[in-house]
Amino acid sequence: MRSEKNLQSIHTRANEWRTRSQDGNSRLFAVICLGMLCGGTIPLFASYGTAFSDILGFSNYETNSIVSMCDYAYHVAAPFFGFLVLKVGPKRCTQFGSIMIFLGYFGISLLFKYSAYFTANRSAGVGLATVLFSFVGMASKAVYMSGLSTAAMLFGKTKMKGVAMGIPISLIGLSPYVFSKFKNLLFETEKDPRSYLIFLAITNGIILAFVSLFYCNGGLEDATESMISPAERRKSVGSSSFKDRINHTTDKNQTPDIKIFDRSTESTIASIKSGFLQIFAVLRKAIVKATPHQVTMFIKSPFAWIFFIGITCFSGPGIMFINNCGKLTMTLISHLQDIPDHKAEIIKNDVVANQSLYSFFGRLLAGILLDFLSLYFKIPTIVYLLFSVFLMYRAQEMLSRASSVSDMFTLSSYVGFSMGSLFSVAPSYTSEVWGPKNFGLMWGILTIGPAIGAHACNVLFGVVWDKGISVAGSTDNLTTKIIPCDFSCTVEVRKYMVLFEMISFTCFVFMLLYTTFLKKL
Repeated sequence: MRSEKNLQSIHTRANEWRTRSQDGNSRLFAVICLGMLCGGTIPLFASYGTAFSDILGFSNYETNSIVSMCDYAYHVAAPFFGFLVLKVGPKRCTQFGSIMIFLGYFGISLLFKYSAYFTANRSAGVGLATVLFSFVGMASKAVYMSGLSTAAMLFGKTKMKGVAMGIPISLIGLSPYVFSKFKNLLFETEKDPRSYLIFLAITNGIILAFVSLFYCNGGLEDATESMISPAERRKSVGSSSFKDRINHTTDKNQTPDIKIFDRSTESTIASIKSGFLQIFAVLRKAIVKATPHQVTMFIKSPFAWIFFIGITCFSGPGIMFINNCGKLTMTLISHLQDIPDHKAEIIKNDVVANQSLYSFFGRLLAGILLDFLSLYFKIPTIVYLLFSVFLMYRAQEMLSRASSVSDMFTLSSYVGFSMGSLFSVAPSYTSEVWGPKNFGLMWGILTIGPAIGAHACNVLFGVVWDKGISVAGSTDNLTTKIIPCDFSCTVEVRKYMVLFEMISFTCFVFMLLYTTFLKKL
C-alpha cells in the first residue's frame, strides 16, 4: 500500500499535469516539437561518415558497425526510457538526453582532433567511436520517448491523435534536413567534420536543456491514471475489447502462495526436490513481480511478435540506405564525372537533406491522412503500413539501377517518405491497440526491431563494400586483383534488401486479415 505522503505527492504531480494540459497545451506541444527537432540527428551520419574512412582510415565494415551500435543504443534503449518516462518523467529523461548528446558529439570531434593517434591505433578509435555514438543514440531516444509519450498522454484519446502525434514525429525526420543545411551554410569548405560536430554538441545540448524546463515534475503514469474520468473507469470495468483479444493476457502466470516443505518427510531426495521447486517458485514470483506488465503483454501476444518482425524487416534496408547514402553518392559521383571536392560534399549533404525532407513530409501527411481517412472512410491503419512497405520495396528495386545524381535524389525521396510514413503511423497504431498508458513501453519494445534489422543490413553493406570487385589482373586472365566498389556492388546488396521487404509485407498482410476477422466476431 502506498503511504499517505506518497499519495499526496502523486496527486500533486497529477494536478500539475492536468493544469498544464488544460492551460498550456499549445505551449507544451510547441516545446515537444522543439525537442523532437534536436532528437533526430543520427541520420546526419551520412553527411560526415565518409570522414571516418578518409581521415581515420576505418574500413566500411568498421564504419557501419559503429553506426549500427548507435542504432542499437537508440532502439534498444526505447523500452527503458519508455519505462522511465512513466516512472520518473520526461523532465529528467530530457535532461539526461541533453548531457549525453553533448558528450557524444563533442567526444566524436576529439577523434578527428587527434586523428594521427587514432589512425595508428585504429581499434581504440573504433571502440571509442562506438561508445560515443551510443551516447548520441541513447540521448536521442530519451528525447523521443519523452516527447512522444507526453503527446500520447495529452492527445491519445482525441479524434486528432494522428496529427498530434504525427507533427512531433515528423520533426524528428526534419532534423537532419535542418542541420545538414547548417552544414552547407557554415561548414561548406571544411572536409574535417570536427567544427560541425562541436556545433551539434553545443546547439543540441543547450536546446534540450531549455526544453526540459517546460516539462512538469514526476512520471506520466500517475498523471495518466488521474486524468481518466470516473465514467471511463466504470465503462472499462468488466468490458472485453478488441485489444484484449489481441493481447491474450491472463493471470495464469501468477504464482500461488508458497508453503515451506515438511522437514519430517521420510525421503531426503523428495525433500531436496521440494526445496529446489520452492526456491524456483520464489525466484519466478520475484521476476514476475519486478517485470512490468507491458513486457508480459508483449511476450504473450502473437500479434505483437508479427508486428515486431514486420517493423524489423521494413526498417533494416531503409536505415542501411540512410546511413550509407553519403558513401553511395560519393561513389556514384567519382565514377560519373570530375566534380570538385567541395561541390561533391554539397551534393552529398543535399541528398541527406532530401531524404530528411521527404521523411518529414511522409510523417506529417501520414498523420493527417490517418485521421481523415480513418474517420470518414474507416480505412484500417495497417493499410498505411502496407503502402509504406510498397514504397520501400520500390526504392530497393531501384538501388542497383541508379546511374546519375538525380537517381540518388529519387531514391532518397522514396526511402525518406516510406520511413517517415511508417514511423508516423506505427506509433499511433501501437497506442490504438494497447492504449496510451501502455504506449511508452510497448512502442519501446517494438522499436528494438529496427536496430536488429539495421545492424544486419549495415553489416551486409560493409562486408560487400570492403570485399570490392575482383577483376582480371593481366591479359591471360590467370591473375585477379581487387578494385574498390562501384555501383555494381549494390546488385548483391539489393537481393537481400528486397527479401526483407517481402517478409515485412507478408507480416502486415497477415495483421490486416487477422484484425479484420477479429472485428467481425
